[in-house]
Amino acid sequence: MTGEAPAGPRVEAIDQYRGFSLFIMVLGNAFVASGRAPWWLEHPPDVGFRIPDAFAPFFVMAIGLTFGPSLRRRAAREGSLKAAAHSLTRWGALLLIGLGITGVEALLGANPSGILWGVLEALGAGGLITLPFLFLPKGPRFAAGLALLAAYQLLLDAFWLEDVLGAPHGGPWGALGWGGMMVLSTVLGDLFREGERGRRLYPWASAAVLALGLSLALAVPVSKARVSMSYVVVVVGLSGLVFFAMYLATGRWGKPAEMLAAWGQNPLLLYVLHIACLGVYLIPAFARWNREAPLWAVCTVPIAMAACLSVLALELYRRGRILKL
Repeated sequence: MTGEAPAGPRVEAIDQYRGFSLFIMVLGNAFVASGRAPWWLEHPPDVGFRIPDAFAPFFVMAIGLTFGPSLRRRAAREGSLKAAAHSLTRWGALLLIGLGITGVEALLGANPSGILWGVLEALGAGGLITLPFLFLPKGPRFAAGLALLAAYQLLLDAFWLEDVLGAPHGGPWGALGWGGMMVLSTVLGDLFREGERGRRLYPWASAAVLALGLSLALAVPVSKARVSMSYVVVVVGLSGLVFFAMYLATGRWGKPAEMLAAWGQNPLLLYVLHIACLGVYLIPAFARWNREAPLWAVCTVPIAMAACLSVLALELYRRGRILKL
């Protein structure tokens, strides 16, 4: 593998952070699906940055915190080839699950773009792209991630802009941007897992990545719709700082909130179930109710969905049930 130190003990803050990132993504999606979300919960159509543009990248950082250590542990037990094959199968399965979900959405008329692509496809493709980079040490991996993003940006500006803007999450073309995001996130994740010295350096490294992204924004527009290079670097740095703040809070206040940790241990199941719940919004009569009902009444549906999923998450957490690919 990379010759770096093996993964340390489980960090409770990672489960909490993963649960937090999933919870806000699910709740935000539910409000947007209602058609009554405020403007600041909507993604900009092109250039710009709003709060929900950070939700999926927060989850990518959660992946980056565990991807490398998990691969190294499996490689130590079974060898690098078997570990890589397992990872290929896992990310490929996630990609196929996403394609199945977006295929159903297309049949229900909920995919106006006509392109079968969504969050799970972006994450699955990003994981497949990231895998070979994990065999590099952190420094060369970070440089390779930036090179990948620069190559994607050149292709985007020269050939792909119209296609990327017309597809959810940048479509298959934008997968290069999501892959670059995950590569950079694994670098910060591996730094954090290096022990006391790594954790001291981690917030400064995250802040430096954020500063680099803001500098790139002077030349390349920040755009989640484009998965632009500046957007990717900005959200990686921002995600790193948000995780570190949660890590500090966990260390100060003790064990993380049980509900967030519960969400963090079964993210795929909860995400798929929330997509199924959102399918109710596709029923024409319910869509009319969303448009005509008072805003307070519309808000009860996403809140009730999140509450039901939280009950399920807590029950699985307390029983020690974890669904894994």
